[in-house]
Parts: sequence; C-alpha cells; structure tokens
Amino acid sequence: MDNRIEWARKHYEVVSAVTGLGFPGELGDQVARQLGSPKAMERMLAYLYNVKPRSAELIVDEMLAICSDIDRWKDKKAAEEANARCNEILYYGLGGDDIDEKTTIEHYVPKYRGGADDERNLLPLCKNCNKQKGSRVVAAEEYYPYLKSAFCVDANEYKAEWGEEYAGKISGNNTVRKYQI
Repeated sequence: MDNRIEWARKHYEVVSAVTGLGFPGELGDQVARQLGSPKAMERMLAYLYNVKPRSAELIVDEMLAICSDIDRWKDKKAAEEANARCNEILYYGLGGDDIDEKTTIEHYVPKYRGGADDERNLLPLCKNCNKQKGSRVVAAEEYYPYLKSAFCVDANEYKAEWGEEYAGKISGNNTVRKYQI
C-alpha cells in the first residue's frame, strides 16, 4: 500500500511541477504515467526544478531519455541474471534437482566440425550461451571465464588434438593434393 501512496505523491508532484512551468496538467499526467516508478518521477522532478525547460518537447525528450535508461537497466539486470545462472551451472555442474530445460551440454568443438562426445569436449552451458557461441571454435579462457581452470585445460587439450587431426584430414584429401603445386 505504501508504494501506491508514494507513486500518487510523486505523480502529483510531477503534474504540479509541469503546470508550475506553464504547461498543461495533462502533459504532466502523461509524463508521470509513462515514467511509471516513483524513482523515475523523482529524476524527472530534479530535471524540471533545475533546468526549468521552456518547451514541452524538452520535457518529453527528458522523459524518453529516462525511459531509455530504465530499459537499458532492465536489459542489464536480465543479462546479469542469465550470466549468474550460467556461472552456477559452470561452477557446480549439472547435478541435482535444480536442472531445468534451460541447461544444455555444449560441444566445445561442434560435432559437425569433427568434435566428438569426448568428456573433454563437453561443457555445461545454459541455452542462451550455447546459442550465442554457435558453431565457433573459441579459446576456452576467453569464452568461458568462470569455468573451472581444469575444464579449460581439458577443453584446450582436446581442441589442440582436434586441430592436428583436422589438419591431417585436410592435407590427406586427394582433392587438395591434386591441386597443390
């Protein structure tokens, strides 16, 4: 209930500040509703009291800037939560009752590029991180910064062995030899 009272108080302040600058109360009402939270309205009040804008466009521009900042903050928080979940999977593994459909096994070297189901080539990742990596073969330390170092060593050893084997397959290909001079 306190949150509603605080929202109503800030809403009233924004409308009063906008009308105090000579603009219609409806503009203040729409700005306050668009901003939504008392904290965002407080930021708008600081702008209105300190800058004292002379046009409605400036008020709307500031409102849009605040809304954009809020959207960026929400995106950052969502990414941090996804990263925390992924790090938890990397640190603790896939055991327990907490496994959900978002947990996947990542092939460090993708199967279609010759990677096998060798345990050194399998890493736990959330679906988002697995999808983001795609079919790239990356350096374990760079792409998996929170992965235990033992996993990185194993993955890099596997990658080195795969690279040697893959290079051997390419150089042993008759088509390649046929066109070499």
